[in-house]
Parts: sequence; C-alpha cells; structure tokens
Amino acid sequence: FIARAPVRHWKHRMYHAAAWPWRLRLVHHSDLEFDFSTSLRHHPLEGFVDTLLSAATVALLGVPPAAVAAYAAVSGAVDLFSHANVRLPGTVDLRLRRLIVTPDYHVVHHSSVKRETDSNFAIVLSCWDRLFGTYRAAPRGGVEAMVVGLEYFRDPKELWPHRMLIQPFRRRAFQRRSPAPA
Repeated sequence: FIARAPVRHWKHRMYHAAAWPWRLRLVHHSDLEFDFSTSLRHHPLEGFVDTLLSAATVALLGVPPAAVAAYAAVSGAVDLFSHANVRLPGTVDLRLRRLIVTPDYHVVHHSSVKRETDSNFAIVLSCWDRLFGTYRAAPRGGVEAMVVGLEYFRDPKELWPHRMLIQPFRRRAFQRRSPAPA
C-alpha cells in the first residue's frame, strides 16, 4: 500500500495534466451522474496503458504478488465506495475521510470545474492529497450545487458505449478544459 499508493496518485495526476492521457481519462469524467457505475467507466486504451504502468511499477519496486492482489482488492472496493451515490452523516464523513476516500471527498474530483477536477486524486488513502497539496474539502458552492461531468460532453447520448469509445478521438476531446472561475 505504501509503495503503490503514491505512485497511483502521481499516475492519476499525469492523466489529468498531459494531453493524450487526458483524452483517455475523460471517458471516466464524462459521466453526467456520480454513482458506482462511474468507477467502471474507463476507455479500454486507458486500461491498457494503466496495466502497463502498473506492471512496470510493480516490477521496479519488487512488490510481492500477494501485496499486489491485496492492494487491488482493497483499492477496487474503496473505488466503488468512493464513487457511490451516498451521503454519509457529516461527522462520519469527516472522520472517515481522514483515512480513506469517501464519496463526498471524491465527488469534488468529478466537478465540471477544472480546478476541482484537478484535485482529490487519492485512490484509497486520502493522506496523499494532503501531502501533495491536491486536497479540496468541497466544491465551490457545495456538493448539492456542483455540476458533474465535462462541459464539452453534456449530451446524454455521449454516454452510449459506442460514443464513449470514440470520445478520446473526437475534436471536442482536443479542447483545453476551461479554467476555473476565480
């Protein structure tokens, strides 16, 4: 966990910062709703690239297979939980988010506002966002007022599987995301 988590955090940031990885990653962020299905929404090429990067990381760090399997199981469960459309009681969420990524913690990352999308990159342990300066407690205006998704894929038809497969290659995907309002 300690070896893989910060590497995944930086890999996640790279997907947001660089143009071609973002074009693959935007499929995950094009969802207009925030629920557990969002955690499953990824372009196949992103999965391929992610597998190559993960394999290289495991090989370079010499992570034992049992640790890889344990991390995959825990990160998969937390990923489904962090994308769930549930609201925990405020005090429970505040205590739990000190340790792991909660739905209210992670929903900020799915905001249509770039500054908010480019925050809260942690996958399992929330400490990495605090350590690397990417933690944002809440979206501007609060969770209830936040718009989920990307401004250039607002049509629900864009969520049809055949359209999601071509999203990274369409002209809209090459647009720069608009800057966050001041």
